[in-house]
Amino acid sequence: MNRKGFTLLEALLVLVVLALILVLTGPSWRSFNHRQLECWARHLASDLRWSQLRAICEDCNQYIEFDIDDNSYFVYELVDDEKKIIRRRQVEPPVELKGINISIPLFHFTPSGAPSRGSTITLLDPSRQAKIIIAVATGRVRIEYQKGGLD
Repeated sequence: MNRKGFTLLEALLVLVVLALILVLTGPSWRSFNHRQLECWARHLASDLRWSQLRAICEDCNQYIEFDIDDNSYFVYELVDDEKKIIRRRQVEPPVELKGINISIPLFHFTPSGAPSRGSTITLLDPSRQAKIIIAVATGRVRIEYQKGGLD
């Protein structure tokens, strides 16, 4: 017999398989923003630790400057009174660089590895925030996550 098309049973079977796939992958799509926030928080913390280590190894000040409006930050050193940018990062949506608890969004690590001041940098996504905290005396960099984001 020559059949064209699908039976009702075959169509229902395909729908059940697709529904099962959606049920299993749905939670991972919902947590995608959380992973992006964690990724950017780790990037920033890593860049801060790297610039601190570079200040110690190179025996020179390493500056970190934040541009909230551009949602970016960069690491640089002064060479003959000119900025030599070493690393620049553009934070990508939905994560936003929202706040720094210092009046001038610039601080540096000294050749001993100590920060010029303690600071807290806040990254936000739609539902959570990450605070990157730099201890004033030791320069220890740590990350804290909290509920409450852009919404």
